[in-house]
Amino acid sequence: MSAINEEGEGLSSPRRPTHSPTLLRKGIPGERKPLKEKLITYYEQLFKGEDPSQGNPRFWEEFFLLKVNIQYFQTTMSEMKTWELISLKKSLSLLFVQCCTTLQLDDNVIRNINALQVSILL
Repeated sequence: MSAINEEGEGLSSPRRPTHSPTLLRKGIPGERKPLKEKLITYYEQLFKGEDPSQGNPRFWEEFFLLKVNIQYFQTTMSEMKTWELISLKKSLSLLFVQCCTTLQLDDNVIRNINALQVSILL
């Protein structure tokens, strides 16, 4: 008969490895990199002057369901030079218009909260 520790496991049983909640992806064999948040990918497209909604008519509905990454957004905006922000006028205006449209027409509370947060960050 084996003894049982405080966690209810047999003392002779090996400890289970603990896994971090971070998702990993394979790159170079033997090397693992953390997955990038979907929302950060969208932010990066906007900050490159691209329209991430192109070809996806439901993009903004999905976009505003994702939790705002305030730290990433603020850091990226604060590191940009004035001329870089001016060159992104079209992308940032598109984002702001979509925030306003969502707040005005969408009844989903999560979308409204996220749209409000993004509009405040702009």
